[in-house]
Amino acid sequence: MTRTTVFIVEDELIVALDLKRNLEKLGYQVAALCASGEDAVSRVNAELPDIVLMDINLGRDAMPGTEAAQQIMDTSRVPVIFLTAYAEENVLACAEASMPYGYLLKPFELRELDATLRMALARHRTEQRLQLSEERLRLAIDTAELGVWEWQERTRSFVTEGHFNDILGTGVHFFEQGRESFLDMIHVADRPQFLDSLNYSGHFRGVVRIFVANGEMRWISLHARHFKDQQRLIGVINDISHIHHAEERISYLAYHDALTGLANRHLFQDHIEQAIDAARLRKGRVGLLFIDLDGFKTINDSLGHNAGDELLITTARRLERTLRMTDIPIRLGGDEFLVIIPDLIHLEDCAVIANHLLGTLCVPVRLEACEDPVTVTASIGIAVYPDHAHDGTTLFKACDTAMYSAKAAGRNGFCWFSNEMAQRARHRLILEQGLVQARLDKSITLLYQPQIDLADGRVVGVEALARWNHPELGAIPPAQFIPVAEETGSIESLGAMLLEEACRQGQRWSELGLDLRVSVNVSVRQLASSRFIDQLDAIVERTGFPARRLELEITESVMISLDRILPTLSRIRERGISLSIDDFGTGFSCLSMLQHLPIERLKIDKSFVEGLPHNGNSLALTLAILSVANSLGLDTIAEGVETELQWQQLAALGCNGGQGWLFAPALPADEIPLLLARTPFKLP
Repeated sequence: MTRTTVFIVEDELIVALDLKRNLEKLGYQVAALCASGEDAVSRVNAELPDIVLMDINLGRDAMPGTEAAQQIMDTSRVPVIFLTAYAEENVLACAEASMPYGYLLKPFELRELDATLRMALARHRTEQRLQLSEERLRLAIDTAELGVWEWQERTRSFVTEGHFNDILGTGVHFFEQGRESFLDMIHVADRPQFLDSLNYSGHFRGVVRIFVANGEMRWISLHARHFKDQQRLIGVINDISHIHHAEERISYLAYHDALTGLANRHLFQDHIEQAIDAARLRKGRVGLLFIDLDGFKTINDSLGHNAGDELLITTARRLERTLRMTDIPIRLGGDEFLVIIPDLIHLEDCAVIANHLLGTLCVPVRLEACEDPVTVTASIGIAVYPDHAHDGTTLFKACDTAMYSAKAAGRNGFCWFSNEMAQRARHRLILEQGLVQARLDKSITLLYQPQIDLADGRVVGVEALARWNHPELGAIPPAQFIPVAEETGSIESLGAMLLEEACRQGQRWSELGLDLRVSVNVSVRQLASSRFIDQLDAIVERTGFPARRLELEITESVMISLDRILPTLSRIRERGISLSIDDFGTGFSCLSMLQHLPIERLKIDKSFVEGLPHNGNSLALTLAILSVANSLGLDTIAEGVETELQWQQLAALGCNGGQGWLFAPALPADEIPLLLARTPFKLP
């Protein structure tokens, strides 16, 4: 066990040595003998003994022992016991100021000295523990940035510690009026719960709003307890404003769309149920509009997601400006929006609002990624509680169904929900689910329609046409399932599968000696994919089909995303694969842009051909298309040729090729060689 170390400060050496000998008998270790106050201060600060025995009178001109003791207490806080023969009032006053741990008058007994030393050391150890505890408390208060306060009822004083004044932005003098000054800072709505809790249970734990000195409102975590027997009110405060603001932000993001700031689908559930509950009580109506932007996916894929986000933000702002104060706009996700119309009085109001929205949303938008303004339209579905549904979930499904009917009706319009729409919605769901299975079991197959040289009747190529025989719905035409595949995103994998099958079949014909061009339709979504060129190269390599015999047919919708897709089209042509525009004249034709496309052929839509040769408008439009193609050095193929008169007229106008039922319908692959054996086709 370590012995207690003692410093003796005594200017008379004989007295010091005698004291040293007696202390050592008692089991203490005397570490130093100092004859002056200066020496004592220096050595104590350097060696830090457990205790110092100090004589007050250390010589006429020397530092007094009381002064040396004071310096030791101020610097090292080593306990000092005075051993002196002086007990005058002035000496005692000076000694008292240095806060000694003992005062023994000489002469004293040895056991009296031992008792004084032991009590002084015990007191010092207690003070050290208390000091450590207070230091831990201080560090904890600083770390947690707590403010501590106490209201003393007897003295009517308000005492603060820690970060109290920093939190409230004011000094202690502000609270000289007492507790009322603090209470006045608490928000009037939070004050009663604070006082009631103290009066009822004697303690309060909660969050209150406090207005600090500069008028700012802060959220404060407040813990307070009333000690009635001591007439004291003690509390702790902590500024949690940053936590509250973060929670508000998290809560906001949970119920609002991060991009547009509109309410999201979570908040929609609350709003629609509240609106329906209110309408049920008043026997009123609630309208719901489902808005889907037409062509948004094409813009997003061609111009990039930043442009798509910019367009969505613009759409959200236009919704807010167009709707009434009581209407609630919501972004469901992607390019889908909802509008809740509570307190609907007249059904016609839904149609009026939908018309206003259609007019607002179709105004051209300038995007950073595109020099020319971009125009999008919208398809809107309308459903009403309780006419079409009796709860929010069913009402949502109803207007979703109506929206798809608006798209099917030609887009840029609105449609009301009906039972017939519900049947169509079920049909679409069957298509979506069936497409997933069709890709797995390859139940979507290809038929091939011959393309004829109108000048000599020879078969020069075939167009691969997808056919789907659904196990429940029967034969489904491409015009029904291809748009669904594009909207659901399955067109990329489905298109790649059909392209590979067409190339594989083309290679089989090549091996039979048939030199046929094989035309395959590809969607804008496929062309916009970064994987398309790699897929195309892999398919050509796997099948061995010559690239020069492959033609990809694209629609005029590529015009609205030309900047992004043009490099892909150029890479396709670099591989020797030809390109044609299908159904030319029915979509987004722009002659100034047409000259920049690396295409070889225009396909004249059958809607122009079917009026030949007697319909003047059909004749004029067909002639115009042929003139454009001729001026650009492009070949032409007319679709839907069904009569010999149409063949004669097209050939006379300079059209290069044709396809249609006059020559042959779409045929299975094994019938193409048989057909070629019976050609060329001839006019009578």
